[in-house]
Amino acid sequence: MIKLNYNKVEEILTNIQTASSELKLKLPAANSGNSNLITISRINNLNTQINNIMERYKKLVSQNVNDTRLALDKLREADKELAAKIAKSLS
Repeated sequence: MIKLNYNKVEEILTNIQTASSELKLKLPAANSGNSNLITISRINNLNTQINNIMERYKKLVSQNVNDTRLALDKLREADKELAAKIAKSLS
């Protein structure tokens, strides 16, 4: 039998997904105070890129958690099958 605390793994996966979904990045928009237009445009462009990266990261984390849950389910099923075969061979 595979010794794995499935409930603990599920709990950790849920925590990861929750933390990831709660990630929020508040970047201030550049204002036209003492800056020139090119600098403002570059800062705003960088802010947009950073936000896009953050959203992609969140999607990747979510997909990773889902894939891990699928693998965990397969492992749990394999564990049950193996335990049943061992029990059958011992009887």
